[in-house]
Order: sequence, then C-alpha cells, then structure tokens
Amino acid sequence: MYHFLIFAGTTEGKQLLELLAPHRCMLTACVATEYGEEVLPEHPNLTVLAGRRDSPQIAQLLGEQHFDCVFDATHPYATAVTENIRTACAATGTPYLRVLREQSTVQNCTYVQSAAEAAAYLSQVDGNVLLTTGSKELDCFTAVPGYAARLFPRVLPTPDSLARCIDLGFAAKNIICMQGPFNTELNVATLKQIGATCLVTKDSGGAGGFLEKCEAARIEGAQLLVIGRPLQIQGVSLLELPLVLEQRYGFVQSKSPAQQPDVSFPLFISLRGKTVTVVGAGNIAARRINTLLHFGCEVKVISPSANGQVQALADAKQITLLLREYKYGDCTGSALAVAATDNRTANHMVYEECTAEQIPVSVADCKAECSFYFPGIVQSGSAVIGVTASGTDHRLAKKITENIRNHIDNMING
Repeated sequence: MYHFLIFAGTTEGKQLLELLAPHRCMLTACVATEYGEEVLPEHPNLTVLAGRRDSPQIAQLLGEQHFDCVFDATHPYATAVTENIRTACAATGTPYLRVLREQSTVQNCTYVQSAAEAAAYLSQVDGNVLLTTGSKELDCFTAVPGYAARLFPRVLPTPDSLARCIDLGFAAKNIICMQGPFNTELNVATLKQIGATCLVTKDSGGAGGFLEKCEAARIEGAQLLVIGRPLQIQGVSLLELPLVLEQRYGFVQSKSPAQQPDVSFPLFISLRGKTVTVVGAGNIAARRINTLLHFGCEVKVISPSANGQVQALADAKQITLLLREYKYGDCTGSALAVAATDNRTANHMVYEECTAEQIPVSVADCKAECSFYFPGIVQSGSAVIGVTASGTDHRLAKKITENIRNHIDNMING
C-alpha cells in the first residue's frame, strides 16, 4: 500500500486528497494552522499533522516514516515552505511533486514583485488601503507613513493573526478579522465602508478569490495593487494530476455516475425573436455573432471598440452595437449571453450577472464559468448539427465539425 505525504492547507491540497482518498493508500497531510485542518476532507486513512515545520523537522518526519511521494500543494506565495520541503526531500531521497495553481491575467492594475515594493508604492500615494495579503508580511507595511490610520489589514479570525496586527501597531478599529471566501459584493461593501482608494492583493487565482477582489476594485474605482506571484518550479496542475496518478501508481479514477466526465447534453432551443447579448467585439465575438444571426435572434453587442466585421454588421443594421464598457445589468432580459472580451475581469462580471439572473452564458476564456458551450454548427436546410467537446478540446470539436460539414456537402453534391 502506498503512503503519501501531502502539504496541504489550500484548495489544491483538499482536492488532491479527494483524488487520492478512494484508492488503497495511506495519507498524511501537513497543515500550518488549525483552520487548514478544518477544511480537509475526513477519511479513515488520513492522518493530519498541524503546525509549521522547517526543513530539518520535515526531514525528520520523512526519516521516521517511508513515504512513496511528497506532494507539495502549498500556497504559490509560500516559497520558503516549498524550499524547505524540497530540501528535506532531496536530503532523504524522497520523491517530490509540486502541485501548481493556475495564474490569472488582469488588466488595469499595478504589479509589484514583493510586499516591500507594495509598501514603497503606498508610501507615494494618499488614501485608505484595504490590505488582503494576509498577516505574514504585514511588517513590511509598517514602513508606510501613517500606516496605523490608513491601512486596513484583512486577516484570518485567529488569535495569532489578530495579535500580530496589534503588535505591529495597526489600529484596532482598522483590523478586519474575517474568513473567506469573499464575493464581489462583500469586497465592494468593505471598500465602501473604509473609504479605500486602493486594494492590495496577491495573485491567489480563482481559488483565492482574486478575481472577485479585482472586480470590486474596478466597481469602486479603487487602485488595484497586485503583488506578482513568485516564479514557480516545475510541477503539475490539478487537471494533469489524474493522469500522473494513473501513470505512476495505477490509480484510475472511478467511473461511477458521480465521477463521469462532465459531458454536456445537447439541448436545442429556439432563439427566434429573442435577445442575445454578446460582450466583446473581437474575432471570437465576431464568429459567435455570425453564427447567432442564422437563428433569428436580436443580437446586442457591447464593447468599447469593434473590429471591422462587427462594425459592418452594425452599419448594416443587423445587430445593435453599444460602443462602451460593459456594466452590471446589461444582460437583463437576454435569452443567452456570450462573454468574449480579452479582459478576464469583465468576462467574470458577465458570468456573475448571468448566474444571478439564471441566464445561460458562454465565457470564452473560462470553461468553469460556462453554463453552456458554444458549439460548432453544421446546418443544411432545417437540419442543424451542434458539436462540442464539453469545453475541453476546441481543436477536436472544430475538426469534427469540419469533417461533418464536408461529408454533408459531398453527400448533397455527389
């Protein structure tokens, strides 16, 4: 039976344990805090060790027990922890695998490389600041003039986090002790409450509520200051993990109905006379719009600028084109919506509105935010064929669509 050590305390750590739990293996999870222990799944073969460990302590643990692999699923900013784990694994000859978190791309923000650089930037600007970077590097921000009155750190509601804020001299009335996740609305409310003109965050990815913070800053007109993610060493993503586990340990994921691949049911609906909102007017949006116009719907397009194809359709009165930024509420009354901008924050905002209003939405740059996938279309008279790979393989879907189209053309013309 395999025995694995997982450094968890993150979303990736929790999901990795869920992947491993159904298989014949012993699991030991290391977390830094009691909260990290609380979020882990319960399993009879899982042992949880709470508390921070340096490299010699990790090496001692590896020496006391034989682990077939150490999975490092710690936070992408926990570089010191990762280095400690790698050093201990190298010293004991224990196999090591880094689990990576997907990075985000956000426009209209200021990137810095460290908390110290963020503090230097804040020293040159005025106004209140919402700090959402945690308690570990708060000492850097004491270099900001007037920090005790201007800065509002949001930290975990633990005695250690609160004590650290107080010891560093932050005003008690400015300390926000809350446990996430935080949605956009709560972030907006916090910015309004403290009158913040700047929000400081790390690129913690979707799992860390990064996009919700970005969107809140945009809505409130607050400066977004992002501490860039450290360069990650080679590893595997969560999407790649099932294949790695199968290749290394023969762990084939269960094929029970609850764990079947998330394939989509092909439902055909009438769009005739209904409004479809498309946010974005670039090449992808243009392809979506041209497809939609074959189905008798009223297409409303929202974008600050439009490419030649979209502008030509607007000039010919085939679509309604609003040359402006998207704003919450633009999708109200739509039968479908498509988010196809090059702005991750704007696309996410469309997703949030449509989810709240129960409007089917296709988000071009994020499979997880699609309630439907825009299919490849083959049409011959009243016959319509839709092809999708459930958002997983666009090239495959495109190839199959082209093959079907060629086959039908040959059948009709042959």
